Amino acid sequence: MSKGFLTLCCLYVNFAVGISQDLSKHQWKDRLLIIMTNEISESFNQQMRLFRNDNNGLIERKVVVYSVTPKGYKIGLEKETIMSNPKSLKELKKTDSPFEMILIGLDGGVKKRFKEVTKPIEIFELIDSMPMRRSEMRTKGK
Repeated sequence: MSKGFLTLCCLYVNFAVGISQDLSKHQWKDRLLIIMTNEISESFNQQMRLFRNDNNGLIERKVVVYSVTPKGYKIGLEKETIMSNPKSLKELKKTDSPFEMILIGLDGGVKKRFKEVTKPIEIFELIDSMPMRRSEMRTKGK
């Protein structure tokens, strides 16, 4: 076994113990967008602005945004939200990319990873194409 594999296993265990309760409370209730950055970058700020400008689309699709920085994480889009426990969601990050975003479905599964700023409409179209979302739209008569 390589040292990198062991490190990854340890990070996963820390993630599972430290934060899984936060994420599991969303299963079957909310979709998650986890936006991760190694530093507060222009990409991170731009993505957050795009979502703030289309908050209604997030609400309509039951999307909760987690933003993760080296300081910790916060839930929601407000700039003034206090950062939570420094045991963050960063262990979800699979690459060395300075910016990564993960879409997690209602079932708790990872649906897509993004490595660059993405327009909300592109994410909404992806969500709207999913079977559970299509069922929601039919039920609401859309």
